[in-house]
Amino acid sequence: QLRKSKDSLIEECLEPLDKEQIHIICQNILTLLKESICDINVEAEYIFAAAIIVQELIKKFPCNSDVEEFITLLGDNLLKFNDKNLYVQNFCCTVLEKYWLLDVKKKEHLASYVPAFLIAKIISSVGKVHDIERLYNVREMFQVIDFDVPSADGLLDLLQHLPSNPLIYKTHFGIELVQFLMTLNESLMLHIDNAIKSHIPSLQTTALNYIGKMYAKTLQDIRSSPLEKQFHVQCIRDLIDCAIHCHRQGPYKSSPQLYKVWFSKIRLRQ
Repeated sequence: QLRKSKDSLIEECLEPLDKEQIHIICQNILTLLKESICDINVEAEYIFAAAIIVQELIKKFPCNSDVEEFITLLGDNLLKFNDKNLYVQNFCCTVLEKYWLLDVKKKEHLASYVPAFLIAKIISSVGKVHDIERLYNVREMFQVIDFDVPSADGLLDLLQHLPSNPLIYKTHFGIELVQFLMTLNESLMLHIDNAIKSHIPSLQTTALNYIGKMYAKTLQDIRSSPLEKQFHVQCIRDLIDCAIHCHRQGPYKSSPQLYKVWFSKIRLRQ
């Protein structure tokens, strides 16, 4: 509640200021952040103030040089703070998401931070269905990421937990997001496919039904593309084999029903 009060207060203070006055405030905050050595909680307060200012700036001057500098600052610090400052992280991330959706240049670097934060939040104990929609809305960030370089390994590790997360199957944004990821390139398609198959024994029947639809729609979307043959050989055939031979855990019995659910969805498009 205190954070929200500060948010409103800063917005009210910024409202009557012109571009030059806001620029002076921005430079003062940047100086504090760059020159002072402070503990992480104090630094979080500065970052929080910067995020609120950026939120106001992008409404008035989205292409302002101060905005670009602050956006870089927020991105560089997004994954830095501990759980105690989750509110600050989440607020910064929402500002970066808003900036990404603007028609501005020099924003590709945000793909290095925003997806990782949102996925980590989704698969954590504090993840919410709305976070799935947030990630879906900035899904084009995944198109500017090179998943074949070592720096992307951390993001790939996070992505492998998405297919087993119950939140994914509670909204059509989740289904469409995973499906979208599978159509981007071969390495990501196979990575997501392997993650799905590794979680088959523990998924509920509802999730399995959605996965069947997801694979069928993915096949439809990549029809006549270079990915189609690989998807048939490495994903669908292996998926059906997995459905037939896997042993379900917990209260869910094994595979005849699982096979029927998937095969009925996939065969219509083969």
